[in-house]
Amino acid sequence: MATVKIESLIKRANGSRIQIGDKTYHFRPSESHGPHVATVDEDHAKVLLSKPHAFKLHKDATEKALPPPPAPTQDEKQPAQPAGEESKQAASTAQGDDKPPTQAELEAHDKAVEAYKAKFHKRPHHSWTTEVILAKLAEG
Repeated sequence: MATVKIESLIKRANGSRIQIGDKTYHFRPSESHGPHVATVDEDHAKVLLSKPHAFKLHKDATEKALPPPPAPTQDEKQPAQPAGEESKQAASTAQGDDKPPTQAELEAHDKAVEAYKAKFHKRPHHSWTTEVILAKLAEG
């Protein structure tokens, strides 16, 4: 099986150990303060490279280069929602069906979001339904 050198963008004092399947890869610098690199099986490299915030192909990779990652699916191509739109989406998914939420449901969700922000000084997770937000508020 072909291998590829992958660099971890997360630098820890003793390196990072990542387990994929039955293999564990130790990302550590080969020299003092160097990039944290491990030689990874090609299939496992694809998994790691799908997380560009944490891993990248090492610039000095001398082994076989990977093919480019697959094109984004239709779901991944959708543009980011403007601020506030996620709360409307969360309110609509609270019903568990494909009907759009009523104005009263949207207002109840927005009211719950505002109460959560006032209590915890941050927005609730965008996927939380109105019921989840109210439960978190009740938990305290």
